[in-house]
Amino acid sequence: MENSFSILHDLEVDDTLENVFRMVSVPEFLNEW
Repeated sequence: MENSFSILHDLEVDDTLENVFRMVSVPEFLNEW
């Protein structure tokens, strides 16, 4: 459990900017349609 949480936490930290970018870019992508 601790290992899984640690891995998820590391992935979340590593992908924070990417996730934010996706959340921002997805609505823009839909608006273009």
